[in-house]
Amino acid sequence: MLVTRDPTRPHTRRFSARAARTANSALNAAIGALVGFGVACVPDYEYGERPPRLVDDGPTAGRDAGPPTQNPPPTTGGPTPTWWQDVEPLIRAQCHLCHGAAPLYGAPMPLATWAELHAPGRSDPSKKVHELVAARIARNTGLPPMPPVANGHLTEDEIALIQAWSAAGAPEGTPPSEDPKPDAGVEADAGGGGTPDSGVDPGPDPEAPFEMIPVVAPNAAVRPGATDEYGCFRTVIETDVPLHAVEITPVIDEPEVLHHILLFRDGGRNYPEERTGFLCAADTVLQGDWELLHGWAPGGQTMVLPPEAGVRLEDGDHLVVQVHYNNPGNNTHLDASGMMFKATRRLRPNDAAVLGVGLENFSLPPGQPAVERSGDCELERPMHVFSYSPHMHLLGAGARMEVMRNGGAPQMLADVPTFAFESQVSYPASWDLNAGDILRATCIWDTTPRTGTTRFGEGTTDEMCYLFIAHYPPFGEYSCGN
Repeated sequence: MLVTRDPTRPHTRRFSARAARTANSALNAAIGALVGFGVACVPDYEYGERPPRLVDDGPTAGRDAGPPTQNPPPTTGGPTPTWWQDVEPLIRAQCHLCHGAAPLYGAPMPLATWAELHAPGRSDPSKKVHELVAARIARNTGLPPMPPVANGHLTEDEIALIQAWSAAGAPEGTPPSEDPKPDAGVEADAGGGGTPDSGVDPGPDPEAPFEMIPVVAPNAAVRPGATDEYGCFRTVIETDVPLHAVEITPVIDEPEVLHHILLFRDGGRNYPEERTGFLCAADTVLQGDWELLHGWAPGGQTMVLPPEAGVRLEDGDHLVVQVHYNNPGNNTHLDASGMMFKATRRLRPNDAAVLGVGLENFSLPPGQPAVERSGDCELERPMHVFSYSPHMHLLGAGARMEVMRNGGAPQMLADVPTFAFESQVSYPASWDLNAGDILRATCIWDTTPRTGTTRFGEGTTDEMCYLFIAHYPPFGEYSCGN
């Protein structure tokens, strides 16, 4: 999830919140001013004619299997599980967001029918898909958990059930008299959702009218067979007055190939023009003066700011979306995914910001199922935290945040027992912190796949340890820890 930094550029442990430098990159194209407000979003590349479409991803599953543990052997006692009676409802609920009848988000195959589970595997044609699924969902495989974190987790009993079904030859069982409910694939938002009408007119919104500001890919061409391809696309804000963004909504244009999206503000306004497009990499967060604003993975949702705070957008701000693509199909997709700001000119009482609490300059021994490292950050002013998001790389297994107040013992604020690099999501919070409080971010890694020492670094095979907290008022820096 972090961007490759220019290796010639000095790396500092604490980053300036507004290390503004004059941007000298020529802008290649512009979108006209949004109606009536003199606000324009100026991308570096020409947009195609097709506008982006917003998609409702549906609710995020909330189950959590807890810390990774070794799977028990498949159950041998009791009746043999069958597809229709036991496995199909489970796979439909937990896997069809990506592996539905029409696979989405770079999933390589559907898992919607019994026949599809009995087809030869793509990665290993000598095995059937159900055998590969049974192996892939196991704990401690050295791979990110499947299904990913944002989509919920299979419990140990559910994993054992699927493995027992596969070990028994994956029997079909008796089809139900009625067709099962549709899978959890993404459908376009047709409106009309939400809570029922209370019959009470809420009256005019005092923050209206709103500016809708897209920061999206310019119909980027995602070629067939693309794997782990990252595109970075910059938009420059032009406005005659400061704005407050009150919502940040993912724009999901081509779900078949979209893996995740990250949104950044380039505080230095100096990301070089030649690095935009399909020339960025997976490691973006610690681009020295970049501030992570929001992220999306399948199952993720809109960020809604609390009513007393907004993300400040100013004239000349450089906003960058990093879009991660996987295209297992045979067709080129033109993608306009990214993020959409809903912004108001009526500024709220507080500016919101994101702070990374963690540590650097650590090393991790190989072959250990649970290695912990912690970093402390002392707050210089009070703040309110309304969401948090852990960040590690491929070995990340879990994280937690604690607070130490007035010399007292650590108190738990957040515990994330299961982490996956490919599905990094935000969690809601409501923490009131005081000046002098010490925040302690602890990361847990599973280094069993490695034979050598792993150190802090910006590459995906290196490791990081941060818990990003969304808060107000701004801390004054993007990163804090030791």
